[in-house]
Amino acid sequence: MPIIAGIDEAGYGPLFGPLVITSTVFNIPSCNENDLWELLKDVVAKEKAGNRDKIVVTDSKKLYSAATGLHRLEESVLSFMNCIKGDVKSFKDLLETFTNIRFDSLDIYPWYGKKNIAIPTSSRSDATDKFPNQLKEVFRNSRTSLLDITAIPVPVYDFNVEVERIGNKASLLFNKCGNLLIEIWEKYGTEEPTVYVDKQGGRNRYLPLLNQLFGNNTIVVHKEHHSESVYEIIGTNKRMWVSFVMGSETKFFPNALASMCSKYVREIFIKQFNMFWIEKNPDIKPTAGYYLDAKRFLAQIKEIKKELNIRDELMIRIK
Repeated sequence: MPIIAGIDEAGYGPLFGPLVITSTVFNIPSCNENDLWELLKDVVAKEKAGNRDKIVVTDSKKLYSAATGLHRLEESVLSFMNCIKGDVKSFKDLLETFTNIRFDSLDIYPWYGKKNIAIPTSSRSDATDKFPNQLKEVFRNSRTSLLDITAIPVPVYDFNVEVERIGNKASLLFNKCGNLLIEIWEKYGTEEPTVYVDKQGGRNRYLPLLNQLFGNNTIVVHKEHHSESVYEIIGTNKRMWVSFVMGSETKFFPNALASMCSKYVREIFIKQFNMFWIEKNPDIKPTAGYYLDAKRFLAQIKEIKKELNIRDELMIRIK
């Protein structure tokens, strides 16, 4: 059965909070039936409107906003996560089950270290109990399965160290995507997976970067265009197709889910960040971490930050 995967990110531009890159991997019935929205339609919808009793899988920007709250994004993401690796009940569970970060490695951050908030944070309990079971059933009926969800959060201090080392955040983003591509290659390469990756900036030519990752293998360029760049990686007993596609999170189910998982993981980090500062001063308005609002937030916490002697490199990105 063919394997398809998607890689997408959240948090590339903000001043606060982690950059998060996620891959999702699916096993599907046949190459001609790769529209997972159709295969899973009894339980999953592509649009939020009118689908209150379904899991919604779409570009995370369409599903979540600060105004509407986290609950619909959370319900959908946890339904898929709990479908493959049991219940996620806390921040620690989320990190240690689905990411490359250990909970205790965040102790250098006052807003994360030892603060193991409960998950779900805002969802309906009936939804988080019901949806995973419904999803398992529709997977069985459609002969489809979710094999993996892997998120790579890059907290601010690590982000700053790596950007200083390699020179720019675009290279950092591709390096993390590369880690996920290698993982998919190692786990599933013998099954010839197809991987869709969201296009990164204005780049059309990815061959030099792929050569750095898979230089001992043959890489065939099938297409290099502003809308899509397609490559075939051929090893001794492995093969993988990699397509860098503009707007992939609106076109491919695995990418939409990867976008949502990245956003959800980032929002849990940001939620803890805001909780820390609001505990110090309840009059502080929460921030999503993006540039203009981050400047407002920094002005509000200036005196508290100074009193607590919190270093800039722990909370403010250099790029």
